Amino acid sequence: MDLPKIQIIVGSTRPGRIGLQIANWLKDELDYIDEAKVETIDLAAINLPFLDELAHPATGQYSNDHTLAWSRKIKEGNGYIWLTRNTMPVIRRRLKTPSIIYTRNGPTSPY
Repeated sequence: MDLPKIQIIVGSTRPGRIGLQIANWLKDELDYIDEAKVETIDLAAINLPFLDELAHPATGQYSNDHTLAWSRKIKEGNGYIWLTRNTMPVIRRRLKTPSIIYTRNGPTSPY
């Protein structure tokens, strides 16, 4: 049986950020758990453009290769840990739009 996969997603893309170091530390700590695989995903490396798909993301009809690649990658996960800076008690629009919305499985998604 395949182990479930936990994806640690680094949400900050700013120069000088420390989120990637924290994610790597967390991954090292979680690697001791034998009941799950752990993967770090860096949104700065993924470099998703902001709102560049023609169809609404909930349809799952993506036309750009980078969005298709992101959708495939995020669907590999069974659980997610989002690391983002804490400047306000809300999820920033730049993080929410390309990342959370494009993770949906389409119109049949329960989310």
